[in-house]
Amino acid sequence: MGGSRCVSGADNAVAGCRREPVALVSILLLMISAGAVAQTAPVAPSTMAELPVTELTYPRYTRTNAGLLVVYAPQIEAWPDYRRVIGRSAIEVTLAGQEKVVPGSFGFEGDTKTDLAERVVGFFNLQVTGVSFPGADEATATRLGDFVRATVSRAPKKVPLDLVMSYVADGLVPEGDQGLSFLPPRIFYSRKPAVLVILDGPPVKVPLKGIGLSYAANTNWDLFWVGAESRWFLLNRDQWLVSKNQDLRGKWKVTDELPANFRQLPMEDNWKDVRARVPPPKTKQKTPVVFVSETPAELILTDGRPDFERIEGLDLRYATDTTSDLFQLDENYYYLVSGRWFSTQDLEDGPWLPVTTLPAVFAGIPKNHAKARVRVAVPGTEEAQLAMLEASVPRKATIKAAAAPQIKVTYNGAPEFEPIPGTTLTRAVNTPYDVLGYGAAFYLCYNATWYVGMAPEGPWRVAPKVPDEIYKIPPSSPAYHVTHVKIYGSDGQTVTTGYTGGYTGTYSTSTTIVYGTGWYYPPYVWYDDYYYPYYYYYPTSYGRGAGYNPATGNYGAAEAVYGPYGGAGRAAVYNPETGAYARGRAVWDSNEMAGQAIGYNPRTGTGVATNRYRTEDSFWGETLVRRGDDWVYTESDWANGSGTTDFATSRGTTGTTSREVSDGKMTGSGEISRGGQTATTEMVRTEQGVARQMTTESGETITTARKAGSDDLYAAKDGEVYKRTDDGWQKYGEGGWENVKPSGERASARQGQSVSGDAADRSRLPSLDEASRQAARDAARTMPPQAGTGARDPGGWSSAPARDGPATRSTDRTRELDRDYNARRQGYDRMSQRRSMGQRGGFRGGGRRR
Repeated sequence: MGGSRCVSGADNAVAGCRREPVALVSILLLMISAGAVAQTAPVAPSTMAELPVTELTYPRYTRTNAGLLVVYAPQIEAWPDYRRVIGRSAIEVTLAGQEKVVPGSFGFEGDTKTDLAERVVGFFNLQVTGVSFPGADEATATRLGDFVRATVSRAPKKVPLDLVMSYVADGLVPEGDQGLSFLPPRIFYSRKPAVLVILDGPPVKVPLKGIGLSYAANTNWDLFWVGAESRWFLLNRDQWLVSKNQDLRGKWKVTDELPANFRQLPMEDNWKDVRARVPPPKTKQKTPVVFVSETPAELILTDGRPDFERIEGLDLRYATDTTSDLFQLDENYYYLVSGRWFSTQDLEDGPWLPVTTLPAVFAGIPKNHAKARVRVAVPGTEEAQLAMLEASVPRKATIKAAAAPQIKVTYNGAPEFEPIPGTTLTRAVNTPYDVLGYGAAFYLCYNATWYVGMAPEGPWRVAPKVPDEIYKIPPSSPAYHVTHVKIYGSDGQTVTTGYTGGYTGTYSTSTTIVYGTGWYYPPYVWYDDYYYPYYYYYPTSYGRGAGYNPATGNYGAAEAVYGPYGGAGRAAVYNPETGAYARGRAVWDSNEMAGQAIGYNPRTGTGVATNRYRTEDSFWGETLVRRGDDWVYTESDWANGSGTTDFATSRGTTGTTSREVSDGKMTGSGEISRGGQTATTEMVRTEQGVARQMTTESGETITTARKAGSDDLYAAKDGEVYKRTDDGWQKYGEGGWENVKPSGERASARQGQSVSGDAADRSRLPSLDEASRQAARDAARTMPPQAGTGARDPGGWSSAPARDGPATRSTDRTRELDRDYNARRQGYDRMSQRRSMGQRGGFRGGGRRR
């Protein structure tokens, strides 16, 4: 688990199946030894964003003046509450001045922070709970152990999230959100080109002063009302459509004439795209069917009659001429959207009904199939279990207790509060901020942090704790998402806060995850004396074509038929402080960014901005991620085989890394500064592996490397060390490596084809009923802890008790090793698949515009 990497990002190599001699490391080290430069000691990072970026594959090498430590991938025993990690790792040690490579193992405990965007878990404050070197005498074991403790505890480590999840998935049963709605939205279907215009309630008309023209603020479309003519005008790309029905339910037809009012549109960027289409340009666009809905809705488009193709080996067919997830089984159609399944026997007329028990055949969809992404919504699959775990992992941050939110909470007139059913809380309704009243106090949830004040407008201070009553808010309330923001601790100087997936819209049902609560929350609309509306919307579960993106672990959206501004949430938000409307592309983060995109969720205060430009030979990009007072900015430029990344954080860390590729070899250098101290690095990456070197101001040289080879050493729970070979398992002892006689149950595992029994069985399970889910939860909670003293013993060690950890594994050693082997392989495979998906642009889902 040692090592550090540059800020340019991890490579995509995944460990293979055979080990190369450790001498390879020496070759890598020689590559960079001549490039060593004088450096000062690096500053220890204080946040996840400032952790040194580290290679995410194993084994990892760390060379110090005392020797060389090779660390193999951690085997995770428990991750209770996603705060503390308990595990063990196999190692190889070569002390300075010696040639003998000594295999061993160590147990560890540590704190964790999870970065889901980067898909890594940071291990902090690592404590070595035991070190074992089988076959070594006590004096040698003591010396080796001291070296391991000093090296392992040197700095935080980054471990792939997928690897950690592979070990703990079977033993954790996340509790589901109770009270979610599964009633279907309006689902439109068309065989012809069509668009879906969604309004958040009746049209909220905003007059444009002096020109006799109004636009609808509560839709993501360019929808205009000309009062003098009692007509609606809709811009659909380069095409204008017109309707005479004030309620928007009439027929729409193409027009090549616009009222003179449109020539007077304000000269602002808000109207740039519209002005470019006045007068209407010539276009060959087909006239679409226009569906209009004043509540969240979805649209399924097929190219004529739907074409269904059978999934090999299953009596299940999927539609090939739509980007919607549409299936046919017997006489029923199944449609997946926002993580929920709906079915009908008539695509044209419905009705659509919620699916309470999904047929087990869906679990048989192959993992490499074009529709494999739907497996995350199939109860019992590995993908569904892992997605639920990811949604329940808290994203934590520690802030100063004296910090104040950089916002001014405003209201439309005097603050208005309404009761939250089922609680003694009240909720502010005439402000875009989440403000709750409880007794004489008021609580503001902003940017995943709780603040408290004695007045609705503040002043606000960081809350060291919040009332338990907050966590009784039901999903039917627009404030439900704040129940996923918790305070994890306070020491008077700082407060540790965090949020889980529900805060940004991903909820667990205890068998799968879904997007949104399923409830529709009508917007807040208020008109002032001049008949200008104040409009605040709430995120909806439908109307985005929302689908799970395994590359990011979040829900994204395919917005093509739902509006011209992808990722905008179909709404404009009025800012009463500035009198300006944020239209379209500035109000929602869809997690599917390409080209230029800006995202902001006004109900969570979470924002991200990114610009991207890419050709076959070059790439340029910049990203700013902000959370409260903390931010991270990166800018990258790559062309003709070389590139540079500059980065900076709100905590004063800055740096630059440079990379150059030539003849299959990458070389690089970097400089990181903070608080007047600077560290520089040198890096070399070849087909044989990657290596980096850093020298502290004390003169100690620290070299880290990762070899292109397999990660096949494993630590057993008793401290023994095992090696995976093509012929089975070998155990290390006084006589070196010796073959382990396999049990009869290991034949398939020896061929590298085994999967754990639980994982294999999960892929064939249908929906669990509530009684089964409760039984699984009860079993997980009542599981007895594993005994362990944590005492050091030259011949073996015991880790600390696995609190709330995975289910007890078989006492048969080879089965235990097979399980660890499978977890490691599956974790690496998922990491590689997610990276591949991310490079291809993620998922595609929802309807499409033709």
